[in-house]
This record gives sequence, structure tokens and C-alpha cells, in this order.
Amino acid sequence: LQSNWKDAGMLGGWGVYQVEFGNGFFLAINYAGEVYKSMDGEKWDSLNVSVENDDGMEFEYYHEYFYLYDGDGTFLGSKDGVEWTKIEVGSGVVYGIAYGNETYYALVGKMSSDLNTNYVTCLMSSQDGCRWTVLNENIPQTEYAGLVYGKEQLVSVSRYSTEEILILNVDGSVFSGFEVKEREKQNNINEIDYANEHYIMHDSYNI
Repeated sequence: LQSNWKDAGMLGGWGVYQVEFGNGFFLAINYAGEVYKSMDGEKWDSLNVSVENDDGMEFEYYHEYFYLYDGDGTFLGSKDGVEWTKIEVGSGVVYGIAYGNETYYALVGKMSSDLNTNYVTCLMSSQDGCRWTVLNENIPQTEYAGLVYGKEQLVSVSRYSTEEILILNVDGSVFSGFEVKEREKQNNINEIDYANEHYIMHDSYNI
């Protein structure tokens, strides 16, 4: 298997930040924020498109849409990698995106309209991937490490040491939140994922 790998090199003289596959092609973003497209993973063409990029940027594909988001309120969507639409989530910080039940979901931290509350975490949904509405803005407040859809529910996990797992019904209502058992090393959770009927979360050392 190793002998079949080919080095496609740097993209535009910059290192490759992230690669995703969807809609029949690969999209890659380099550390300069330049977007490249490939049909086979070997030959890459510049799309002459640049997006703001930093080390905290997440680049993911969900059901027809490529998404770029970070912890500073950037939330962009594209089907072809050329035209990027800025998605308004009320100046929110996107913690994670998921797709299931023919619906897009986003877990977002944003400023509250309530004068007595500065910041809220809310679950938002969209039928087309571009226009988003709030399902629930009373989600327990913390910084979350992603969002996944599996077994007809939405699951996220706190990035910090409280280690709370959040389980949401698809209508946005909170089903459960509870603590994970103590781990040998207390490191921030990096990501949660779901595949083959299993939820997986990991930090920099442990799964």
C-alpha cells in the first residue's frame, strides 16, 4: 500500500492545511487560505479563491456543502469551492456542524438578546445549508468540541475539564448531559466523531 502513495507536493508554495472530499471532487486549503480543487487527488488546480485562514479554522463537508468556520465568527459555505456564502449566525462562534434527518445542524455560541445574559449556546438548524434558524438557545454553556449526528440524536462534548457530554433530540431539546469518568491525563478534548454505530472522542493523548 505504501508504494502506491504519490507526493502531490505543496499547493501554491504553501503547506496543505486541510483536505475534504465531496460532490465528486477534492477541495484543499493551504495555510495562505487559497482553495484548490482536484478530481483525482494528484493534479490540483487553483480556484483563484482565497478565504481567511488561521490555525483554528475548521474545514468540513456535509451533504453537498463544504463549510469553513472558526472561533471568531467566520462561517462560510460552498458547493463548488468557488462561490463562498457568508452564513449569518448572529456573530456566533461555531463549535460544530452535523447533518442528519435531512437537516443541517450547528452548535453555536453567540451574544444573547437578553440584557441579563451576555452569551448563550444555541442549536441552529437549516433545511438548505444556508438559511439557519434557532432551535434552542438554552444549551448548557461551555466551549464544545464538535457536533455529530448518530442514532437519531445529536451529541457533543465539552472541550474542557468538566467533560460533560451533551445529547440533544433532533428538535433541539436537551435529552441528557452527564460527566465522563476521569481519565488518566486531563487534556482538552479535540474532537468527537461518529461512525459504524460508535461515538469516538479524543484529546491529544487518549481516545
